[in-house]
Amino acid sequence: MLLGMLVDFAWPEKIGRQSLSHCQLNSLVDLYFFESEGSSTPTTVGGITNMYTIFFVKTLRRMRVTRAPPHIGTRNDLRVAHDISFSTTISITMTGGGISDDALQLAALGHTQELKRTFSPLAMLGLAFAILNSWTALATSLSLALPSGGPTSVLWGLITAGICNLCLAASLAEFLSAYPSAGGQYHWAAMLCPNSRMISWITGWINFYQVGGWMALTATGGLLGSQLILGIISLMSPSYDPKSWHQFLIYIGYNVFAFCLNAFANRIIPHIDRGAIIWSITGFVVVSITILACASPNYSSAEFVFGEFINETGWPDGVAWLLGLLQGGFGLTGYDAVAHMIEEIPNPRKTGPFVMITCVAIGTFTGFIFLMCLLFVAGNIDDVIASPAGPLLQILYNATSSRAGAICLLMFPLVCTVFATIAIMTTSSRMAWAFARDRGLPASKFFSKVHKGLDVPVNALALTLALVIIFGCVFLGSSSAFNAITSASVVALSITYGIPIALNVLQGRKGLPADRAFILPSWFAWFANLLGLAYVIITSVLFLFPPELPVNSNNMNYCVVAFGIWLLISLLTWIFDGRKNYTGPKVDIVDEHVLTASPSPEVVRTNNNDLDYSEKGKESDIREVDPEVAFPVNSQHVHSTWARTFHSRPELYMQPETTEEIQKIIKLARRSRRRIVVVGCGHSPSDITCTSSWMVNLDKYNRVLNVDRESKRLTVQGGIRLRDLNLAASKHGLTMSNLGSIHDQSIVGAISTGTHGSTLKHGLMSDSVKSIRVALSDGSIAYCSADENQDLFRAALTSLGALGIITEVEFEMTDATNIEWEQTLKPLDWVLSRWDKDLWTNKEFTRVWWLPYMKRAIVWSASKTDKPERPPVSSWYGGSVGFHTYQILLWVSNYVPSILPAIEWFVFGMQYGFSDHAVTSGIEPQRTGLLMNCLYSQFVNEWALPLEKGPEAITRLSAWINGEEGSGIPFSNKGLYVHAPVEVRVSDTSRVQPRPWMDNTNANGPTLYLNATLYRPFLKDPPCHERYYEAFEYLMKELGAKPHWAKNFSTVTNDDMQNMFGDNLTSFLRVRDEADPDGVFLGAWHRRYLLPANHPRYACEEKEMARTKAADGGKNWFGELTNNPRTADEKTALLSSTQGPEHDDLEDQRRFRETAAESLFGTKVFDKM
Repeated sequence: MLLGMLVDFAWPEKIGRQSLSHCQLNSLVDLYFFESEGSSTPTTVGGITNMYTIFFVKTLRRMRVTRAPPHIGTRNDLRVAHDISFSTTISITMTGGGISDDALQLAALGHTQELKRTFSPLAMLGLAFAILNSWTALATSLSLALPSGGPTSVLWGLITAGICNLCLAASLAEFLSAYPSAGGQYHWAAMLCPNSRMISWITGWINFYQVGGWMALTATGGLLGSQLILGIISLMSPSYDPKSWHQFLIYIGYNVFAFCLNAFANRIIPHIDRGAIIWSITGFVVVSITILACASPNYSSAEFVFGEFINETGWPDGVAWLLGLLQGGFGLTGYDAVAHMIEEIPNPRKTGPFVMITCVAIGTFTGFIFLMCLLFVAGNIDDVIASPAGPLLQILYNATSSRAGAICLLMFPLVCTVFATIAIMTTSSRMAWAFARDRGLPASKFFSKVHKGLDVPVNALALTLALVIIFGCVFLGSSSAFNAITSASVVALSITYGIPIALNVLQGRKGLPADRAFILPSWFAWFANLLGLAYVIITSVLFLFPPELPVNSNNMNYCVVAFGIWLLISLLTWIFDGRKNYTGPKVDIVDEHVLTASPSPEVVRTNNNDLDYSEKGKESDIREVDPEVAFPVNSQHVHSTWARTFHSRPELYMQPETTEEIQKIIKLARRSRRRIVVVGCGHSPSDITCTSSWMVNLDKYNRVLNVDRESKRLTVQGGIRLRDLNLAASKHGLTMSNLGSIHDQSIVGAISTGTHGSTLKHGLMSDSVKSIRVALSDGSIAYCSADENQDLFRAALTSLGALGIITEVEFEMTDATNIEWEQTLKPLDWVLSRWDKDLWTNKEFTRVWWLPYMKRAIVWSASKTDKPERPPVSSWYGGSVGFHTYQILLWVSNYVPSILPAIEWFVFGMQYGFSDHAVTSGIEPQRTGLLMNCLYSQFVNEWALPLEKGPEAITRLSAWINGEEGSGIPFSNKGLYVHAPVEVRVSDTSRVQPRPWMDNTNANGPTLYLNATLYRPFLKDPPCHERYYEAFEYLMKELGAKPHWAKNFSTVTNDDMQNMFGDNLTSFLRVRDEADPDGVFLGAWHRRYLLPANHPRYACEEKEMARTKAADGGKNWFGELTNNPRTADEKTALLSSTQGPEHDDLEDQRRFRETAAESLFGTKVFDKM
């Protein structure tokens, strides 16, 4: 529940724009274009030809603002200076978008990107959880808590420690989000106390050196592993007398193995960490179930497990119970590993906080369950405490009554200790490397080096190994001294957790920048901060107490001595070294962040028109760009399609709010030789919206301009989403007459790609458009309608993003009403028999979902009604159970495709019944009743063909899918299995005039749409993808069908398009060239499908450079401009620096979270598909 609160509250609905330098900077970044004073020839800067591009940033406290030099611009612009005594200022240069936004963020903190960001969120979660190793660490340290509180201390002490550590993790997550640096706590302390480098120094030494944290923690992995191995030997040979050197050799073996993997196999470390969490969770489940099953019915009583108190320490009962918290603290320590590895995670400001909190939550949950299971099967608790084999192995033996069984089960935690040692070695080396990078160690220059061939800080790794071996030598001399060093890691890390939190609290929680991506609600932040600090203070004192009374040389807790010695060492090193040489983390404020690139080559000639770019032409062009029209830009945005099938990183991402801003963007793009791509929600799964140039999102250009209730027309700005359009119309008793499956698209995106619903009484959504205003490539605004400028109107109705930016749409609505819908499971033969009768005309809206292996179909139909709303009858399976069951089964089918027919039978049988004629019904407002649930990420391949050809198309496709004769499709289906359902919809545009030039529907009668959907369960592509679509598209083309513009068609060529659209395509291209002669709105998708072969390149056209596989299974798309091609070195740098994509569109992130929440909390996802 606590984790859920953090996830719900910490990421606000609207986070400020990401800053290029978020170290003490406000994240609002403005881009202005200026003419150089005293010169008629502007300079080429930032890849933006002949223009200045200067980013100015607003400041937070501890900065002074000075007036910009007069030659920078025509307005009173601000530049930034800073007065932090030990910071430096650096300048960052970008070329053609080749530097990642993560690297820019790191550069803003004063460091270059030296380590590769190869850790996915799952790999980082695996590393963090391997270090916590909670259920294993808690089980092996039972001897700490059993004598000091007994089972009550074991279980309720863990809950106490878990809640407090979750509060600490949430508190630190805010710091991590603000300053994602490998330095972690010492870096954060420096940022909050910039005038005292000593606090940062001491924090770093406590966190790094010996008793101070990570070096000590590194020793614990080998220690636990060696103890488990010696325990196995003791269990098998009771006469075995373990020697210190036995354990020492095992301990050394663990750490040398971990060093070798980290140093020489760094590339596989993320894979190892992913395997670590899978192995650990699997082991937790297997061991828990096995010991409960083997011990049945001889369980300890619930009173013993949850209420037994044992005190063998000699301390008062309250103190004894608190001392038992050491076990919980030990099992939940080390989550700051995420901070020290943060420079190896893509999108660290968001991913880091999530991983840090999640690993503690998982550790607390698994630890509590596992400890509870152990206590139920423990048997005689005194024997467990005194067992030479160790408490865990003894309990496993008591539960299974088998030495072999106990040892087999012990393999899970034993391997977990191997994973833990590897992960801790990784993190410790990064901590040492980061501290040396900031000159916090002796010989910092040596230890801060990253090996170029191995891509790891080998010297820091070697330092870590050397210190761990020294600790092992201490163990040979005195196990008490060694235990003091390792035990102190819990205390030391807790103190470093508390220092930055305490500094922030003392400043009234005003020490962090307000633009951080992870923000706790104020009330919870104070609660978490104060509870976490109280826990640190109490446990740091108590954990220094001796474990029992009376105190003697054997039971003395030497942790306080060891900790004191190294605290003194850190002070002495500060006096003699640190105060002279320690610079601390650099606070780098970029005064003028300038994008640079080489000048563009000569302009090409297109359409037999010479483009005038003389000096006079340049001056005139620039004067048309109003310097008072400023708009924010984002150079860190990563665009993803809704289905995450494609990702691209635009050079600039802009969200204009006025028509003037749109005009300015277009003029600058044309002048700067940049392509513009306009996007909404990115619902099209193809690459049509991908670009490495400029991207314009109209979400903030979304107002309703006029409502004419009498004519039932609304005039709206182009960026309004359909849901918002319908909501605005509903206030006037109006609604859209027709909708597709979703209402998340912008009005422009919907009409530009031929979006439709499923009814023979309506056609395309664009049929309701009465007039349009479009911004053309010269920045002018053109008005068009059926009566005025008709050719442009016909092109704009299905513009495919190639014409300009549609700024206004006049849309005809209808009276708002409810619809009563009903869906029934029918045999496919029944559907085909009613095809030419009343299947599509019985009610106003009808759609069919065909289940190809069952040879059945779900028929959904609806009519308008005056009846009140009535939700459909709910079922236990129709919500989250069915949603997740289907996705999991689809994921399994990726590896065993032959089970797909059985999955179809089970999933849809569970929802609609295993016999025909099952009925579901409901009454909803039309604006929501027409919507359907798209379920998961998916490929969609939809084609439009004459309605009368539907039975032939379905019959032939069914025969091919089921391996029957008569398909006429010359492709083998052997071993190929497809997903269900296939969507069948209809429309009728034959009555509409004028028709869009690129209308893909049947001009002479009703149109049928067949949509072959393939889901991507958990973002994994199905194996049938290419073969299925090749056969499907062959059939569609043979039947005279045309592809839906927003879908995943792949075998179509520009010659096919010419045959399909003929003179209409020619007319569209003619109008397009008149509106955009330089190709400002043209990209690789348009050339691939629309332009004739060998057509000359346009001046601003973007071509595809490469595609690479993305971390989530989609494709990273890279483009380059016709007249500014990337060099070979730039291409190599760009491709090698590809990061795992993050969807940065905040509105869509909110929608994704809502969708996930709905599916988790029981929305009836299968009520309507």
